[in-house]
Amino acid sequence: MRTLNIRWIGKLPYLEAYDLQLGIHRSVSQNNENEDYLLLLEHDGVITSGRSAKKNNLLVSEEELSNKGIDFFETDRGGDITYHGEGQLIGYPIVRMSDPKKILPFVRSLENVIIDSLKEFSIANAASFLFCAMTTPFPAANPSALITTGTSCLLYTSDAADEEDSVDLGGR
Repeated sequence: MRTLNIRWIGKLPYLEAYDLQLGIHRSVSQNNENEDYLLLLEHDGVITSGRSAKKNNLLVSEEELSNKGIDFFETDRGGDITYHGEGQLIGYPIVRMSDPKKILPFVRSLENVIIDSLKEFSIANAASFLFCAMTTPFPAANPSALITTGTSCLLYTSDAADEEDSVDLGGR
């Protein structure tokens, strides 16, 4: 049986969270222990631009973002333009997957768990608060989203990945 280590990190700058994910990803992918991770955290305002991003989907200049205190990073992740900000719960699962065909159902099940959890807190229309970058072409179009999901995959272990080895499932 696999163990899921859930860690509340708190507020962490995007690059620090990215480095943390890479380190945990290396550990999970290099050993055969039955340990997976879910990192829960917040970022200050940051926009990421994934591998499939279209520059014209960034509706303001990088200079204007900087003036507003919003960081901008081009990433090796899939997806388009995605906003992460204070008050949004960000979950980065780092999970060993035995079959790439199971990745999409895994992400869909995560979405359902989040929706069901929001309903438990009497948040009406919980599905409208879940903003999935995998199925929505312009993630930045919904800055009021409470939660953004998205995953990339390397060698059947979800998380940050090298572009040539990744299965693009959406951006963070």
